[in-house]
Amino acid sequence: MTAQDLDIDDLILRMDLEDEDDVREVVGFFLEAVAPRLVELQLAIENRDLENIQHQAHAAKGAAKSVGAEVLAEHLAAIEMALADQNWPEIVARGNQLASSLDKVGATLSNWVPNFFNAE
Repeated sequence: MTAQDLDIDDLILRMDLEDEDDVREVVGFFLEAVAPRLVELQLAIENRDLENIQHQAHAAKGAAKSVGAEVLAEHLAAIEMALADQNWPEIVARGNQLASSLDKVGATLSNWVPNFFNAE
């Protein structure tokens, strides 16, 4: 199975969301909260601040996983793993993909057409 930019179906099931507004609120809050953290992470990568990279990547990864932003979570997990070996080319490469990945989460939400229970 390939990772998704945003797995909305899984998010709805895990968080027991009831309608489109709930989904948009949860993902919207995620986007607002994680964007500054990713900026901080980029700065930490540029400064080779190991402690801050670990802190920001770990926190953002947890948030990404909680909303189903799988690709973003994978990049963040890869940064954490590369950090253990101080594999700077991998850390920088993955760091360069974070903004694009976050944009794709927003785009997926924008293009999402809800298919809630159309019973009756």
